[in-house]
Amino acid sequence: MVFAAFAVRSVHYPANSERARNPNDVDRNEKVEESIWAPSTYEPITTLTFALVLVAVGQAVLFVWQLSLIRDGAKDTAIAAKAASRSADTAERALTELERPFVMVSSVRSNLADAIAEVISEPPCPFVKITIKNFGRTPAIIETLGSRIRLSGDDSLLPVMDAQNLVLGPGDIHEFKTTYDGAYGQGIAYQIRGGFITVWLAFYIKYQDIFGTAHETAADWKYYRFDEFHPPSGPRYHTIT
Repeated sequence: MVFAAFAVRSVHYPANSERARNPNDVDRNEKVEESIWAPSTYEPITTLTFALVLVAVGQAVLFVWQLSLIRDGAKDTAIAAKAASRSADTAERALTELERPFVMVSSVRSNLADAIAEVISEPPCPFVKITIKNFGRTPAIIETLGSRIRLSGDDSLLPVMDAQNLVLGPGDIHEFKTTYDGAYGQGIAYQIRGGFITVWLAFYIKYQDIFGTAHETAADWKYYRFDEFHPPSGPRYHTIT
């Protein structure tokens, strides 16, 4: 009887510190302390979480790499666009310069030789007929024409006339006339004959090309005794733009 009680007492209710535990629980806790990867051995959710973290990191790396490629592509596109713009501007300037109109005076006719002739007691008032020509390859839209016969020492402004709706195609010509607007008589004719007064023909032409660029031609042509007007070898004023 005593032996039985002792046996029961020996087998039942072990001490708390010696109480048996689940072997699997003990092993798992020990492994958790050893490595952070251990939970993946026991819990699928942890494994899936790690996989998602790796995927997210990979996607972030790919996103940064794509941004870098996009930025480099944008730079290359901007460089190509600037190069194309410069090429287009160069081509347009070349076309503008090569194909632009050139409106200049092609001929001048005057009665000045008769106006200063000694045999004429009442010389006629001098006039000049000016022929302008478009020597370019595209039409010229004439905006302003101006011409004036003036004597040396006369620095008054050049009278101009409006020339709207006047278009000169390539090779086209246009003639207009200018008359001396000052007092003229035998005394002035004598001074011109003697070389005391020099006669100048001033003219001014303003026009546009088909590209909208403004151009002008202006000059002072000198009259030589008993000869026609023509540009002097060293022109006082001659501009073609």
